[in-house]
Amino acid sequence: MIGDLASSLQRRMQPVVLAVYGDHLPALGTSVLQAIGVDGDKGKDSPESALLMHRTPGLIWTTGGRALTRTGGITGMNYFIAYTLKSAGISHPYYTGFLLKAHDAMPVINHHVICLPDGSPVQTIPQASRALFNDYELLQYDMVFGRQYAAKSLFPEMK
Repeated sequence: MIGDLASSLQRRMQPVVLAVYGDHLPALGTSVLQAIGVDGDKGKDSPESALLMHRTPGLIWTTGGRALTRTGGITGMNYFIAYTLKSAGISHPYYTGFLLKAHDAMPVINHHVICLPDGSPVQTIPQASRALFNDYELLQYDMVFGRQYAAKSLFPEMK
């Protein structure tokens, strides 16, 4: 289906960015099963099992843009928009620049999984990445709950 969609978009002869990602499994993870008493093990999931449970396939494809390379690495979905904007030729020194820098330091960071640059999952944010993570939290707060300063400077039509 995605191949058919990409072929149709290619025939339109207009610049297009197609970004697609799947869903993660299992729908009911170990922590949910433990919370409802199905699983007697009350221990916390290991970083490795959390990473396995939250792996999600995704792709970013462009018509006529520069070729993107398939990667075997991992990327958190929180960085997906930065890569999509970059693929569309849209960049902002702080928003996309910062997110891509954060990705280099912590390619996956969310309340389920944290990964080091080599892709190995860890339990906590490394001390060397704490300041970067604090800035990341501020940016995310601004975009979701704040006055969206980053979005307004990236997309002037939002002012």
